[in-house]
Amino acid sequence: MDLTSIKDMTEIDPSKVIKSVPIMTDQLMAAVLFVGPNKDMPPHSHEDADELHYVIKGCGELNMDDETGKICQGNLFLVPKGKTHHFRASDEGLVVLCVCPVTLPIILNDSMIQKRDRAR
Repeated sequence: MDLTSIKDMTEIDPSKVIKSVPIMTDQLMAAVLFVGPNKDMPPHSHEDADELHYVIKGCGELNMDDETGKICQGNLFLVPKGKTHHFRASDEGLVVLCVCPVTLPIILNDSMIQKRDRAR
């Protein structure tokens, strides 16, 4: 059994949005998104699958199509397929766990993906 501790992955680099992928199988991916203080994750959508998100640390805003809501540590939410969405972190930054099929494209460029990833 391979266990991964998310607790050790909650450092926020204030200058970046970083995607770390600690677990990946041929069908499922668990990614941790680190959004620095007052930084935005780029707006995007996925036409083929839903995404499940859990806020591990911090607060911010979730924008989904024309709706905006506050998200904070402990919130769990679903982004339905086809919905344009993005996050904006508050002054403290934001750490979000995202679980989705591996068929979804990775929308962050290489400079945003931290090299400590542990895909299996």
